[in-house]
Amino acid sequence: MPKEQQLTGKAPVPKAKILIVEDEVLLAQSLAKQLKKLDYDVVDFVTSGEDAIAAAIEYDPDLIIMDIVIQGEIDGIEAASHIFKQYNIPSIFLT
Repeated sequence: MPKEQQLTGKAPVPKAKILIVEDEVLLAQSLAKQLKKLDYDVVDFVTSGEDAIAAAIEYDPDLIIMDIVIQGEIDGIEAASHIFKQYNIPSIFLT
């Protein structure tokens, strides 16, 4: 039994896995840093809709924080729609 579970009698709650989709690298890094301070597990950040779909498949995040206007052939809304329909992963949009 893990030490935390021994002390509290409860199993530790797994951290929520978050994927960031943002083509401004400094903004993505800053957001990731803030989320990690809040004890979230930032699995990666990517810069295009196509990469968002691939990362969603690879990491199976609990949530995606998605910029609407991103690099690539598909925008954030289209990428998020595809990801939700295919993998049931919710997205929150930022602009």
